[in-house]
Amino acid sequence: MPTTRKKNNPAVPRIFSGIFLAFLAILCVLMIIEGVFRLTRPPHGELQMGFVDSIHHHKLKAGQVFPNGFDTTARINNLGYRGEDFNVEKLPGVKRVLFLGDSFTYGSGVNDGETFSTLLGNYFKKHNFNIEVINGGFASYSPILHYLRTRDDHIHLMPDHVFLFYDLTDLQDDFNYEKNAVYDKKTGNLIGCNPMYVNGRLSLWKVFVAKSYFGRYIHNKAVRTFEKIEMLGFWEYLRLKLQGKRAKAAIVNLERSGNIKGDLLKYDRYIMIRDPSRLPLFVKHWQRSAHYLLLLRDFLAERNISFTLVLYPHGAQVSADQWRTGKVMWGFEQDKVYDDPYAWNHIKEWAGRENIDLIDLLPFFKSHGDEELYFDADVHMTPRGNQIFAEGLLAAEAFRKSLDLNRVANVAPAPFVQAPVGRLVRRHRAVGAAKAGAQSSGFPLTRE
Repeated sequence: MPTTRKKNNPAVPRIFSGIFLAFLAILCVLMIIEGVFRLTRPPHGELQMGFVDSIHHHKLKAGQVFPNGFDTTARINNLGYRGEDFNVEKLPGVKRVLFLGDSFTYGSGVNDGETFSTLLGNYFKKHNFNIEVINGGFASYSPILHYLRTRDDHIHLMPDHVFLFYDLTDLQDDFNYEKNAVYDKKTGNLIGCNPMYVNGRLSLWKVFVAKSYFGRYIHNKAVRTFEKIEMLGFWEYLRLKLQGKRAKAAIVNLERSGNIKGDLLKYDRYIMIRDPSRLPLFVKHWQRSAHYLLLLRDFLAERNISFTLVLYPHGAQVSADQWRTGKVMWGFEQDKVYDDPYAWNHIKEWAGRENIDLIDLLPFFKSHGDEELYFDADVHMTPRGNQIFAEGLLAAEAFRKSLDLNRVANVAPAPFVQAPVGRLVRRHRAVGAAKAGAQSSGFPLTRE
């Protein structure tokens, strides 16, 4: 019986070739779009100011000078810290003080010589104290990153004293960074904080957003927009946009009507000062920051390095005239002062139980509330604000005692010469209001 050969279906290879050609066409279009974005848009913050790090999330590029806002520049020294070059080895008889913090400590918006770290370093030199100050401020750093950097990098500088300046937005940063945490599978110990990982696994979307300008745009403009629409509803979102209002400012006030979905900390960086009703949420998330602070404290104690926690205020806590434009964009009332100490008191009680020295700069800042200490739209401190910061530390008995400053009886914490901040503030009001409330020098990968 003759056999019949089964004929091949010519449609099958045509289908596969069509799929392949469509894939190539899409790939070419995406490459063209990516090229256009790279030519027409500024680089990512982390690519411009530093680099992504698989252990410490992000770092600064050593030996560079960067724009720092308001016609100022920031110099990154030979070791990747802001300020002048210095050697890893300490000189004999010198006390080395390490300041840890975020962009406030780093000094966003001011020149190198205007940061409170440099002001204090110069003060010590003038009065013949053998004390060297290192500015360990990095944009968007919080306790989890401070612990990792101290464990792996800062410890080689052999500091004698470490001061950590806890920012009220650190609560949200720790919340976000912990999702990027990587742990040893055997011991459970924290290895690092990799921005390409989410809940212990590599995220291809994170990689795409980090490496692609177009991906970053899609994430910012589409993904985040859909999240806000889900929270507010399409028509409410549209109404806010037509009125020129920020959707996030509306979201942070949704809890009052019980409409909030998910954790409010994802949207509100300011739960530590917004309203005493936020205390339970703060207490819930403070445990996370407290854990990393204790890891840092214990790591330093094992090496006989003293540790002090410092609380400092944002403009909304000091007076109604500080950060006046910016706070409205974050859902605050313009003429209201948000100085209820509900979160402050909780941290102080915690520090007392843990025998951690703590300095509270809020009262000192409030005593200078009639001066221009913060920029009008941007959240950071003016040069005068940095001066008050330095004066406040020198006036704090815990600071003077830890550095043995009281041994020279005739050296008082005299005020620094007032900086001419009026021009800076006025210029920022004129050109910066459109970006009100933005925290400059931030690393976009920290934001969900």
